[in-house]
Parts: sequence; C-alpha cells; structure tokens
Amino acid sequence: MYHLRRDTVAGVRTSALFQCRDLSGVTTAEFVGRLNSYMAGHSDLCIPETEAVTFYFSNHAASVVASQFDQHEPLRKEVADIVRGYAKLSSDMVVRLTYYVLLIITREARHKYPNDAFDTHLLESYGPEFMKFHKAIVGKGSSGAASALRNNPPDLTIGSYVTGLTDLFNNGSFSSGYGGKPWGNVAETLRKLLHGEISAETFGDTAFTLAHNNGPIFNKGMLYQQQGGDFIKLLDVQRSGQIPQFFDAFGYHTSALNAYRDNAIAVYPEELTGYVDWFKVEALGAVHTYTQEKVKQVQKYGPSLYEAELAKVQGTKFRFGLGIEDVAHVFQREAA
Repeated sequence: MYHLRRDTVAGVRTSALFQCRDLSGVTTAEFVGRLNSYMAGHSDLCIPETEAVTFYFSNHAASVVASQFDQHEPLRKEVADIVRGYAKLSSDMVVRLTYYVLLIITREARHKYPNDAFDTHLLESYGPEFMKFHKAIVGKGSSGAASALRNNPPDLTIGSYVTGLTDLFNNGSFSSGYGGKPWGNVAETLRKLLHGEISAETFGDTAFTLAHNNGPIFNKGMLYQQQGGDFIKLLDVQRSGQIPQFFDAFGYHTSALNAYRDNAIAVYPEELTGYVDWFKVEALGAVHTYTQEKVKQVQKYGPSLYEAELAKVQGTKFRFGLGIEDVAHVFQREAA
C-alpha cells in the first residue's frame, strides 16, 4: 500500500479539512453532545474578522505553495509548515463555524408561521419528532430556542434535521426580515457539509460570506462577537485575492497568525506583501465602493496596474464583442 509523505502537499491534503465526509447519519443528540462539549471548553467569543483573515491569509499562502510544487514533491520544512499551518488553523475554526451555523438556523426556525399544507409536508417528509421539536421552539426567545436544541435535541439524524430546516426556510412562511431564502442558503451550506457534498475547507470559505436578511451572519451573540464595519471590506478584498496585501492595514491579528505570516513571508516575500489595488477590488465585484482608498493609492503608488492591464485586455477583447463583465473574467483567467 502506498503511503503519502506528510511533507508533501498531497500528504497534508489527507487531513479532515480537505475531505468530504458524510456525517448525515449521526444522531442529532450525539452531534449536539459534541457541540456542548466544545462550548464548555470554548466560552470565549471569537472575533469574526480575526477568524476570516486567518482563514483567507493561510489559504492564500498554502495556494502559493500548491502552485509551485508537484503535490507529491517533498517540501523543505519552512514550506511544508505553510501548508500544515493552514490545515491546522482552518480546521480549528471550521469546527466553531459548524456549530455556530447549526445554532443560528435552529433559533431562526422559530419564526416560521403555521401553514397546514406545508406543515403536513414537513411531517410526512421529516417525521413527528421534527415537528414536535419545531413546535417546542416556536414562541421562545433566541436563547430559549438554542437551549432547546442543546438540552433536548430531536430524535433524528443530524442530516434529516438540517435538511428539514433547509426545506422549512426555503418553502415556509415568514414575516419580512425573518427566515426565508437567505436563511435557506445558510442552512443549505451546512446541509451540504453534513452530507459530504462539500469539504470542510469549502464550508469554511463559504460560511464567512453567508448573509441573512440583514447582513452577515455573525451577529447572534454565540461563539462569535458581532462583526464590525470592516467585515464587508475584508470580504471585498478577499474577492479580489489581496488579503495578504491587506494584512498590515487590518488590525485583527493573533500571535498564532502573526507567527504563521512571518514564516510564510520569509519564504514568499513577493507573493505575500505589497499594497491593495482598490481599483481591482471594485472591478471584481465589491459590495462597497472605495473612492478614498483609490485616491490615496494613486497618490502613493501611481496609476493602478490592474486598470492598466485591464485596459490592454479590453482593447483586444472588445473587438470580439465581449462586454465589460466578460473582459474582467478574461483578465482574471489570464492573470491566474
């Protein structure tokens, strides 16, 4: 039997972070038992910005390694530590994200309005235990609904429970500002993880970008502090692939992240340093606009290199009838 070396990209990618594992058959009681044990040992509220920048910086650094080495090529220690560090840092935070999403979709489900026809569908599809539990949380406060799950989980598999909640959000009746399709998307992301349709890595990448009816999901007071005004900015920068360049301007660091970054930059100084091109941030689909950042950038560094390169691509590609969105896509592909 062939054993992968631990000091290779392929060896590191055997860790749980990168695997798709079907956990849907685990009972909700067992899953919630693990949640309770985790929360007993992790009473701190993490800063979502810190968690996100840790995930995305280490992901970026590990991607640089993967792009430069064959996956079975032995890596010298400082390079292997970049990939190993990403797996360790991210594995820890994905566990917290998983439990958090389970708690918040449970408490949001209490807002569904009664509907005889749809409730019959839920009963037939997910069974009386699902309906019994949902009835028990209706009318409870936010902490009461979460406590109900932690203290009296329904007698269902976790896969069936989360699938039922996904259906409930997507097709149930809610008042404006509660539940509905945005929450269906949140629940669906967890459903995919638990059914082994996506890896823990993909779940983490997606979970930081999830939003409900009123913005990012990190405002429920459990496991995380509420996100601040920099959170959308961080995601905008991440969308453009410039988290390493944003690092020094972003104050949400930890000693573990700083140590990881120091090692990564020592190996890849050119790839992991520099400045954020705010023209690129906006061009690649930013939620916010960054007029002042662009002005300061031009004053300090001169014209945007991204804008200049994009103009070259536009000059070539427009002759073939492509629109601006197509041009941006072409440039992304060619620059990758």
